[in-house]
Amino acid sequence: MEEETFLLSVQDLCVDFQLPGGVFNAVKGISFNLRHGSTMALVGESGSGKSVTAQAILGILPSNGAISSGHILLQEQPSSPAIDIAQLSRRGPEIRSIRGGKISMIFQEPMVSMSAMHTIGNQVSEALMLHRNINHKEGLRLTREMLSLVGFRNSEQAMDLYPFELSGGLRQRAMIAMALICHPVILIADEPTTALDVTVQMQILKLMKRLQQELNMAILLITHDLGVVANMADEVVVMYHGQVVERGPVSNIFLSPQHKYLRSLFTAIPRFGMQPDERLIPIRSIENSVEQVAGAFEPWPEEAKQAGPHLSIKDLSKIYITRKQGWLRRGPKQEIKAVLDFSLDIGVGECVGLVGESGCGKSTVSKLVMQAISPTSGQIQYNDRGKMTDLDTLQGNQLQQFRTKMQLVFQDPYSALSPRMTIREILSEPFCIHQLGDASYREHRVKDLMTLVGLDPALLNRYPHSFSGGQRQRISIARALALAPDFLILDEPVSALDVSVQAQILNLLKDLQAQLQLTYLFISHNLAVVDYIADRIAVMCRGQLVEIAPTKDLFYNPQHPYTQALMEAVPVPDLNARLDFEHMGTPLSQPEYWPAPYTLSPHIPNDLVEISDQHFVRMCTVND
Repeated sequence: MEEETFLLSVQDLCVDFQLPGGVFNAVKGISFNLRHGSTMALVGESGSGKSVTAQAILGILPSNGAISSGHILLQEQPSSPAIDIAQLSRRGPEIRSIRGGKISMIFQEPMVSMSAMHTIGNQVSEALMLHRNINHKEGLRLTREMLSLVGFRNSEQAMDLYPFELSGGLRQRAMIAMALICHPVILIADEPTTALDVTVQMQILKLMKRLQQELNMAILLITHDLGVVANMADEVVVMYHGQVVERGPVSNIFLSPQHKYLRSLFTAIPRFGMQPDERLIPIRSIENSVEQVAGAFEPWPEEAKQAGPHLSIKDLSKIYITRKQGWLRRGPKQEIKAVLDFSLDIGVGECVGLVGESGCGKSTVSKLVMQAISPTSGQIQYNDRGKMTDLDTLQGNQLQQFRTKMQLVFQDPYSALSPRMTIREILSEPFCIHQLGDASYREHRVKDLMTLVGLDPALLNRYPHSFSGGQRQRISIARALALAPDFLILDEPVSALDVSVQAQILNLLKDLQAQLQLTYLFISHNLAVVDYIADRIAVMCRGQLVEIAPTKDLFYNPQHPYTQALMEAVPVPDLNARLDFEHMGTPLSQPEYWPAPYTLSPHIPNDLVEISDQHFVRMCTVND
C-alpha cells in the first residue's frame, strides 16, 4: 500500500524562548499532518502555543525564540523532495521564497499588521513584486483582480485607499488579498474573524472557503472559537500548554471529545437555549467575595424603584456634520446620523443587551449616556434613587459628582489600563479624583476590590503587563466598581478574551449584578453572550433600534429581517447546525433589502410597534 504524502508535516516540534529567568518551552514536541486542499484547525487558549507554531512554520519567530528540535516538512508534490523548514536559515533566500510565495498568513488584527503609511494597492502588490518576475503594470492588474476576488466592489478605487479608511471587514479582506496574491499552497489564518461582527464573519468565512476551492489551497486555521471550527475544519488539533492533547477528524472532536481539557472548552461556551439557572463552567473558576465591599453598595428603597426606570432615553439623536475636503475646505457638507430617534428604558437591577454590527451606533449611545459627547437632540434621564435627573443639564461639579453613579467597562483591557501605573495606583485613582477618604481608607478599599474580582491583593504592586487578558479585564471591572456605582455600561467586555476566560468574566458579572443590585447596559455583537447575561435585548441598525424584546422572545421568535440575519449568521459549535455558505440568501443585514413592512426610508413613517407583550419591532406605520 502506497504511503500517504502530506503537504505539511510537523514532527516532534519544540520551540524555546530565551528569557531573563531562563529557557521557556513554548511548544513541546507537537506533531500533525496537513493534507492538500484540506482545512485543519489549531484550537486552544491564549498561551497554548498556537501562534508560536504558526511563526515557526513561517520562519518568523522572535529573535529570542528558536526551534530546538523537530521537523517541519513541506512537500508540494508527491514526486518532489520535502523541504525541512526547521533547518532553513530564517533570513536565507529559501525561507523568503517560501514565506509569502508558498505559505502565507492572515494575522488577527489587520490595523496592526498593515502599514498605515501605504495604500492598499501598494501593500497587496508588494508581495507579488517580491515573489513573481512581472512588470509593474501587470502587477497592478493582478492586484486589482485579487481585490475584486476578495469582495471589493470597486477595486480601482480600493487601490488608492489607506487601511484607516476601511471598515474592519474590508481591512480583513485586504489582508486576505495580500496573503493570496501569490497563490500560496498553504494559508495560515490566525484568528481571522475574532474581532468581526457575525455577518461580516460569515462573509469572511465564506470567502475563505470559496478561495480555497478555486486555488486548491490548504488552510491552517488558528482559533479558539469552536463555532468557527465546526463550520470550517476537516481536522482539529487541540493544544494545551504547548502540547497536543487531542487531534482527529472534526466529527470525532465534536461528537466524542475524549480529553478533559477539550470537554471543558465545550462547557465554557455560551450557547443558545441555556436555562435561566444554568451557568457556564470555566476551565479555571475564580473565587470572588462581595462581603468586604457590600457596605459601600446601599440597597435601593422600594419607593425609589417606583419613581421610574433607572435610565430613560427619549428620542436621542447624534448627527455629525462633515465637510468633504476640497480647495480651501469648501466642499459640500454631509450629515452622518450616528444615532437617530433612539428611545430605551432600562429598569432598576435589569441587564439590557444592545446588539448590532460595528458602526450601528452602539458605542455612540454609551458615550452619550456617559456625557462624553453631547446629543444633537433628545433627553436622557437617570433615576438617582428616586430623584429623576436630566443628564443634559449637568455641568461642572454636578457632572463630576454624577460620575460616581455610572461607570464604563471598556472593550480592550490592554489599552484601558495605563502601563505606567501599578494596579494599586489604578484602583486608587478614582478615590483620589473624587477626594474620598485618606490613604488608609483607600488602601483598605483597593484590597477589597481585588478580593471582589478574585485577585490576590499581594499583586497590587505589579503593572498591567504582568497580568493575563482575563485578569486585566477583572482589574478594569474592579476599577469601575471602586466608587460603588449603581449603573454599569459594559462595552464589548469579553470580545477580546478566550472562551474559558470569557466564561469567568460573564459569571463574575452575573454574580456582581445579583449580589450588589447593579443595572447593566451590555453592548456586544456576540448574540450567544447577550443571550446568557441579558434580561432584554435591543437590536440596533444604522443608528436606530429595530427590535426590542425579552431575551427568550427575541431568540425564539425574531421578527425583524435584520435580527433574523444576525441570528442566521452566528456560527454555533454544532455539526448539525452549520452555516449554509452555498445558499446564503438576500443580505438582510442591509436596510435596502428589507421587505415591507420593514422598509427603511425617510419618506415612509416608521416606528416601534408592540406585536406582543414587551416585544417591539420597527415597521412602517402607514401603507406605502
